Amino acid sequence: MVNNCISVCLTSEIRIEQALKDAGVKKPASVRKLAISGEISEADFRYIREKMAKTLQELDMGGATSTEIIGSNFFSGCEFLTSVIIPASTLIIAKTAFEDCRALTKISVHSDNPEFASANGILYNKAMSELLFFPCAHSGEVVVSAPDKYENQIPPEPDFSHHAPCQKTMIKRVLHRRPDNQELRKYYDSLKFEFVLPASVTKIGATSFAKCENLLSVDISETVTEIGGGAFEGCTALTSVYIPASVVEIYINDYEDTYRRAFYGCSALKSITVHQCNPKYASRDGVLFNKAMTELICCPEGREGDYVIPDTVKTIQEGAFRGCCNLTSVKIPESVVKIGELAFEDCTGLTVVEIPATTVKIRESAFSSYEDNIVVAVHPDNPVYTSEDGKLKRR
Repeated sequence: MVNNCISVCLTSEIRIEQALKDAGVKKPASVRKLAISGEISEADFRYIREKMAKTLQELDMGGATSTEIIGSNFFSGCEFLTSVIIPASTLIIAKTAFEDCRALTKISVHSDNPEFASANGILYNKAMSELLFFPCAHSGEVVVSAPDKYENQIPPEPDFSHHAPCQKTMIKRVLHRRPDNQELRKYYDSLKFEFVLPASVTKIGATSFAKCENLLSVDISETVTEIGGGAFEGCTALTSVYIPASVVEIYINDYEDTYRRAFYGCSALKSITVHQCNPKYASRDGVLFNKAMTELICCPEGREGDYVIPDTVKTIQEGAFRGCCNLTSVKIPESVVKIGELAFEDCTGLTVVEIPATTVKIRESAFSSYEDNIVVAVHPDNPVYTSEDGKLKRR
């Protein structure tokens, strides 16, 4: 039974617990592959999370007839789930439906679904113009499988000689079926991959690549116009991002009214480069600005050492330096008038911030989370703020 797919049909009277019993399943945790048809309820998803999350690997809902909504965290904790088939009846999929499904390699969508589509295991809207969700363990073009003979040892370097050179970076781990094989999991965790967006995509949706920890780089095509809030959040291997001329919106607050920046948690990100013909954004020394260079939008979290803000900048936007824990100093020029909310949150490497006399608008949370450790020095001619014992105070 462990190796076979269990098929159940759910009705308003028969829920998944009873259906599994009727199928001869004594222990829900013994099911690795499950196919569900009929009416799936929220209670059924809850049962899967509570009873099968640690063992279920493949879920086929292609035959379901009344699953209109796949809500927030419906698959939360399903850490070994590798593939999901979405039925034609699903009209809404929450952004966090598959959050923390770290082994997920493929999402497939029934061809008759009017709202969603899939290609190469990636979830899109029906028109394929918006990338909605990129599975955390997606394998790119080459899948590296672990032979059964490897039990408690790291396998040798796989032979990719039969693949084109450009595909050698398109590699990602496939979680071994023995979850206790820690050495093997570490091996696949060490593999990185790159992803090229299809030419049809015009929007990278909110949280679409969130927590893809093995994503090394993304080639954003010239067709993309929007990057959603939290789109690359937690992509800890991402080292650089190129913004083409076509991108005119990089959202900050685009996630259910929760503050999430497009590149928050990208701890290895050292540079953001913008095409010189972009009409809305610009970059200098790997830092993201508006086109006029009057607003500092985002300093990549992987930046190290000292940073001098250009003297064209008037506003340090919300969260602009958030998470830049390797910065040791930031020089704020006299041109800066405003410092936004959470602008320097979690900049744990900073010890001193000097506020010029011209900066007269500072949100209270600008230095949130480490304010007890940093020394804020305010110019004595500042008419709004002063510093007392190294703390920012209003006059």
